[in-house]
Amino acid sequence: MKNTAAFLAALTALAAASSSHAQGLAPPPPLPPSPPGGGPGWGSPQPNYVPAPSYVPPPAEPEREKDSGRGLEFFYANVSAGAGLVGLTTFNSSDLALERTSAVGPVFDVGLGLRLLILTIGPRLRYTALSPYDLWQINAEVAFHIPIGRWDPYIGLYGGYSFLGALSQDAIGTRANSNDVHVRGFDAGLQLGLDYYFTPHLSFGGEFSSEFLAMWRPSVDGSADVEYGKSGGSAGFGGRLLLHGGIHF
Repeated sequence: MKNTAAFLAALTALAAASSSHAQGLAPPPPLPPSPPGGGPGWGSPQPNYVPAPSYVPPPAEPEREKDSGRGLEFFYANVSAGAGLVGLTTFNSSDLALERTSAVGPVFDVGLGLRLLILTIGPRLRYTALSPYDLWQINAEVAFHIPIGRWDPYIGLYGGYSFLGALSQDAIGTRANSNDVHVRGFDAGLQLGLDYYFTPHLSFGGEFSSEFLAMWRPSVDGSADVEYGKSGGSAGFGGRLLLHGGIHF
């Protein structure tokens, strides 16, 4: 009995000590709330945290002008058509003795030649169809070009031999036979033009040209007319607007 009582007394003392120790423990304090706008705490960035910069693509390079792809050119040929004005006595008549000396009509020509970088040189044959007469010209021309991409503006000089063909009786009048009257001379002029190269070998463009004409008429043998019985001449003007197409190699 004494042993049993002692065991119960020890068990009671142990339980009392455990209960007293448990009452002395306190729960941990709650975490402070997260401040507005972030900060240290739940899920907020640390004070020294630097966010990674967002990806910024590099600036695009400026678009370069496309190469015209024309390459070197050594030979050209072109044909033209348009309208022209011719006045054989614009500056001086000097007994040319034609009844009609000015007219407007269609113009056609063909030319070819060599190109040396920015210079072109070659011959050109031109025909102007006018009601009183036909004007034929065999010229040599040289031009200075300024290539700008596919555009090709130019300025040039030309000159050569001119003559009238197929004079109508209306131009001569009744004082002589048209087959016996011949008028020839020379021309010298300036041309301004602009071409566009659709391909390295094909172009299309336009041109304006103006020229000085110096013409001379020999006397008509056996003519009873005072004027046609002696020679005469004139100083005149020619101008034209043309469209042309060309090939280039």
